Amino acid sequence: MPGTGKTYVIVLLIRILLDRGDKIILSSYTHSAIDNILKRFVEKYPTYRDKLVRIASNPNQVDESIRDLVYQKKNFKSIKALSDYFDSKQLFAVTCLASSNIVFGIFFIDLTINLSSQ
Repeated sequence: MPGTGKTYVIVLLIRILLDRGDKIILSSYTHSAIDNILKRFVEKYPTYRDKLVRIASNPNQVDESIRDLVYQKKNFKSIKALSDYFDSKQLFAVTCLASSNIVFGIFFIDLTINLSSQ
């Protein structure tokens, strides 16, 4: 139902969990649902931007305003650099389909927020 405050509550919950130091997976079937949450979050809390990563197989499917958050495999020269990158992140935003291509075993996730509708 539009206008019930779902996005507001999710954004606030993410802020609270990040402040606690938790790691979160934010997932949905659609890029637009994930991007909507991330856009609202970085608009309200821009200082948290470096704690977020958007995982997408095609960065062009991600909203342009948050495309800088997209994980790029080619940027890492070593496993240590990759590990350090993921250790520095707290929120991992990914579609359900793309999540099957990512190995999340290299870090511990405290909470998964699934934006899927019925």
